[in-house]
Amino acid sequence: MEQEADSGSGMACAISATEEQDNNLQTDFCRVLYITEILRVILDNLIDDKRSLFRIAISSKPFTDPALDTLWAKMNSFDPFIPLLPEKVRQDWHRAYMLEDLSHMHCPAEEWKVFDSYARRVRDMFCGENTMGISAYQQLVILRPTSVTFPHLKVLSITPGRGTLMFPSSLRSLALCDLDGAIPSRWLPYIEPVLRQAAEDVPLLEKLEILRTYRLYPAGGLHPLPFRALQTVLFFPFWELRPGDFDNFSRLLSTAPVRFLTLQIPMLSTLFVKPEDTTPIFLNVEVLDIFADPQSAGDIVSRIGSPHLHTVIYDSSPGPSSGFSHFFSVLAQRPVPIRSLKITVTTIESSDATATAYVKRFLQILEPVVSAGLQRLTLDVTIKGTSSVRSSVWKRLDEGCWLTLEHFECKLRDAHTGESVVSVVQS
Repeated sequence: MEQEADSGSGMACAISATEEQDNNLQTDFCRVLYITEILRVILDNLIDDKRSLFRIAISSKPFTDPALDTLWAKMNSFDPFIPLLPEKVRQDWHRAYMLEDLSHMHCPAEEWKVFDSYARRVRDMFCGENTMGISAYQQLVILRPTSVTFPHLKVLSITPGRGTLMFPSSLRSLALCDLDGAIPSRWLPYIEPVLRQAAEDVPLLEKLEILRTYRLYPAGGLHPLPFRALQTVLFFPFWELRPGDFDNFSRLLSTAPVRFLTLQIPMLSTLFVKPEDTTPIFLNVEVLDIFADPQSAGDIVSRIGSPHLHTVIYDSSPGPSSGFSHFFSVLAQRPVPIRSLKITVTTIESSDATATAYVKRFLQILEPVVSAGLQRLTLDVTIKGTSSVRSSVWKRLDEGCWLTLEHFECKLRDAHTGESVVSVVQS
C-alpha cells in the first residue's frame, strides 16, 4: 500500500510539475507579446484581417494602440472615416455638389480631434468615394487648407479634380487613377497641376502611377518637375493617348532619376508630335517594361537616352505584327547593348502555309539584337498554325538558336488551345 501511495504521490508531483511548466511557458509566451517589435510583426501579418485586428485591439489595453495602428494603416475606402467627421461636416458631406458648398463647412480644430486620432494611423489610402467629381481626400484638403489630414501617409491613390490639393511630406507612392474608367473631359486638365503640386510638396516621392484616360495640358510650360528620388513610374492611359501627351509626360519627368519605367501605349498612338526632335528622354532608366504595338515600342526605345538600360520587357498589343523589324533594329543599335530581353507576342494571324515563314523571319530579325551583346532572351509567341511549323524550325529551336546566350527560353503556343506546342530552355 505504501508503494502504491508513493507511486501515486510521485505521479501527482510529476503532473503538477508539468502543469507548472506549461503555465510558465504560457506566461513567457504572453510576455513575449508585450515586446513591441514582436507584437508589430504579428499584427503586420494580419493587416488584411480587420476582424482579428479589432478583437486584438479590445482584448488588452497594451495591445490597443498597436492593433489600431495596423487596423487603420491600410484603407481601401473613405467610408469608415465619415462617422468620425465633425457633426456639421458629416451632415452635409454628401450634399456638397460644388466647391463653394465646402466653404461653408469649416469647423474649429478641436472638432476634428477624433478624426485626427485615427487619420494619423493611416499609411495607405485609396480614396474611391467621390463627391462632385473629386476624391474625398481632396475634399478634406479644401476643408482644411492649413492642416495635413493624413500626416503619416506613405501610399495614396486618388482621382484629382478642380481645387486645392496638398500632399504630406511622408508620401512615397502616388497613383492618379480614373476610378470610373472615364472621367468627364472637364476634369482632365487638372492632372498637370497635381503633378507640379506633388513635386513641390513631396520632392522625395519614389513611385508615380498615372492610370487611365488623363491628358496632360502643360499650363506651366514643359519645365521638368523637381522630383529628386522618383525611381518607379507607371503610365497606363489604356484607351486613348492624344498626340503629344506622351511627349509632354516624358518631358515633365525628364530630370527625375527614374530607373524602372512601365508603359502601356494604346495601339497606333502618335507619341511625338515632332518626329525630327530626337531629344533623349528618361536618362536613368534601367528596366523598361512596355505594352504597345512594335512600331511604337521602337519609337520609344529610340528616344530612351539612358546608358544604364539593361532590361527590356515587351508585350505586344493585339493587332498587326508589322513593325518588329524596326523595334529589333532599334534595340540592336543602342550604344550600350541591353543584356536581357523578354518578349511576349499575342496571337499572330497566319495561315498554316505562312506560320513556318513567320517563325523563321521572327528569329532572323532577332539575330542582330543577340549579336549586339544580349545575354538573356525569353520568347513567348502565340500564333495560328503553330502545329504546322516545319521540323527544321523546331530543330533549330531545340538545338538553341544562339549558343552565345547565357540563357535562352522559347515557347510557341497554339492560338486555338493556348497550349505550348514547343518549349525550349537553354542555359
